[in-house]
Amino acid sequence: MKLRRPSSHRQQNHRRNVDLVNEQGPAAKSLRKAKPGTSDRCSPLVSYNLWRSSQTMGRQSSNPNTPTIIKDIGKQAEIRGEQRRLARVLRTADEEWLLKQADRVENCRRLIRLKANGAVDVLQRTCDHKLCGYCSRRQARTRAEDLSHALCNIEAHYPSSKHFYAFITLTIDDRRLQRHERNVEGKIKAIRREMTRFLNQRSMKNEINIGCYYKIEVTFSKTNRANVHAHVMMVCAGTRTRLEQEVKRIWSLGSIIQVKKFRLNGNKGVLELSHGIASYLQKGFDIDKDENILALVKAIHNVKLQGSTGCMRAFLKEARLYREEKSQAREIPPPPRDPEIRDLAPGTYDKGKLLVMIGKESVTALWMLKTLEYRVRFGRQFEERLELGSLQQE
Repeated sequence: MKLRRPSSHRQQNHRRNVDLVNEQGPAAKSLRKAKPGTSDRCSPLVSYNLWRSSQTMGRQSSNPNTPTIIKDIGKQAEIRGEQRRLARVLRTADEEWLLKQADRVENCRRLIRLKANGAVDVLQRTCDHKLCGYCSRRQARTRAEDLSHALCNIEAHYPSSKHFYAFITLTIDDRRLQRHERNVEGKIKAIRREMTRFLNQRSMKNEINIGCYYKIEVTFSKTNRANVHAHVMMVCAGTRTRLEQEVKRIWSLGSIIQVKKFRLNGNKGVLELSHGIASYLQKGFDIDKDENILALVKAIHNVKLQGSTGCMRAFLKEARLYREEKSQAREIPPPPRDPEIRDLAPGTYDKGKLLVMIGKESVTALWMLKTLEYRVRFGRQFEERLELGSLQQE
């Protein structure tokens, strides 16, 4: 979920991030104006940008000296702002479980501690909250990876040339609900019940649906009306016409039903399915009122918001096992080399603070950031292999 503040706050954050880099001296200014290949590659700013470019997939900037650090500082500030706002909203409730969630969200961070002797310790805490700015993004990336792997296997076993791949959008008409069900909590419970009934219909279960993945989403309009809807990616044995007829016959909560062809080429469809419950908040209206956030948190508590059936469930399980096996068998690179100089005071830093210090040409901050990313990704496996190697030597 992406909890945006009003545009004036975003503009102020952007100006503040630019000011941080502007205070870094001539190195940062020359970095923005330099032509490709003309900057000093020993600069922490240039080294950071090249390191980030090697990690970023997809189309990259034509200028390798573009200061991506400005965007990264803004992104970290935005994620941290979302977490603080969510924690603040949760603390306005009286329920104990919400107060515990607030503490977990507030402490959901990745920290690295620099000791006086030059050693570092990494502290990682995750809350796994569905609306946390950090955890929701991490979960979306994992779901996208698993879905991509599952869809490749589905295409091999159930080719799209012989089966219809459908992307179905199911909506709710408020007039078809009872008055007490027209809030966000009532709508989520209603669509959850209807989704179970929809997938368990005999014609859908035995004749049309070979396998599907579904998820429930929520958006809020300018009038604070909760728009609860569901997306279903389905591999169908029948034709598109037959599917549309059955969906309109079975779905009883709304008359606006969209059935279109799901295209496997490209990542747009996969990303659409893998985003969190409130992914449309990135495209549409913001949640401007805290009571909407609190109502959404209560509504999704102990509710299954996504699931799979048939061949999709089997291939998703296989994809998760494959991801875990690949993680265990992957080649672990050596850790980042220690910096030649120590230009950072001992203390505890998060990624946002390290990015600011890198903007101020700190070599130690760049090493600490690389070490933090390395420990989060490879730390446990690296230590286990070191212990195994020392035991074998003994």
